[in-house]
This record gives sequence, C-alpha cells and structure tokens, in this order.
Amino acid sequence: MTARSRGATRTYVLPLAQRRALHRRAYSAQMRGGREVCGAVAVGSDDRLELVFIRNRARGHATFTMSQADWRDVVHQVRVRGMWVIGMLHSHPGGYALPGRRDMRRAFHRNVAIIHDVIGRETKIYRRRTANGRRIAREIPIRVEAGPLRAPQGPKPATRRGRSPRRRTRG
Repeated sequence: MTARSRGATRTYVLPLAQRRALHRRAYSAQMRGGREVCGAVAVGSDDRLELVFIRNRARGHATFTMSQADWRDVVHQVRVRGMWVIGMLHSHPGGYALPGRRDMRRAFHRNVAIIHDVIGRETKIYRRRTANGRRIAREIPIRVEAGPLRAPQGPKPATRRGRSPRRRTRG
C-alpha cells in the first residue's frame, strides 16, 4: 500500500513562473480598484500545477465571477493537453490567503482552491471538507519550484556617497 492510498496528502508543485504570473496579475487587478483575479487550477500526472486565468466578470471590488462558457472552454483546453482541472483560483487584494465564508460556499471546484494574498505575496492551496456538518478548509502542502539559476552579477561601479557626479558645463 502506498502512502497516497492510505490518505496521505500530496504535495503539489507550483512553478515559479506561474507564481510570478499570478502575483503580477493579482497586483495589477488590485491597483484597478481592489479587483480580484480568478481562474482554474490544472494538474498533470507529475503533480505540477498550472494556473489558467479566466476573465473576472464581477463589477465590484473584492469579488469574482466567471462565466460558465469561459469555465467550460478552459476545462476543455486543459483536458486536450492531458491535464485535469482540480480547483479554482482567486486573489485577495486586501486580506490574507485564508478562505472566508463566501469562499467556502462558492470559491472551490472539486473541493480545491488556491488563494493568493496580494499584499503578503502568499499563495496557499486548500482542500474543503465537511466535518460535523460544517465546511472546513485544510491547507495542502505546496512547493514553489525555483526557476533556472541566473549567473552572478558583478559588483556595481562605485559612486561617491551623497554627491551626484559632476557635469561639465560649457562656458
């Protein structure tokens, strides 16, 4: 019997490029009046996550709405590539990466959600379940995969502290 078949939680891998794209989009939406980003979370056989962004059709701030047609299109595109949609993603422009009451009701797909805290730059993935008649969310381990290493940069040229460089003037 493997660890997964005994109910152990899998650790998903979020590529750094995906994490950066999520933050860039979420920050941009936040700057446009506290709006959220939203979309689908897909996974392949190697447990690597892929975030697929969908247009937020909500008119207000700090909320999101996706059209059913957009969602169906994304699910189809993901399946064609041999992956599965396992959850929803959205951002919290002014709060922590914790699911609130409204999130617990409508921000999960197949009981999985990714929430990104724009201010704290924190991304978390949750699995929702019911215990004693109440919905609760448990955090799932996530590992952000680093991108390729960059070559070290040389030292910056020295400048005089407190003074700007002198300019020659013609006189």
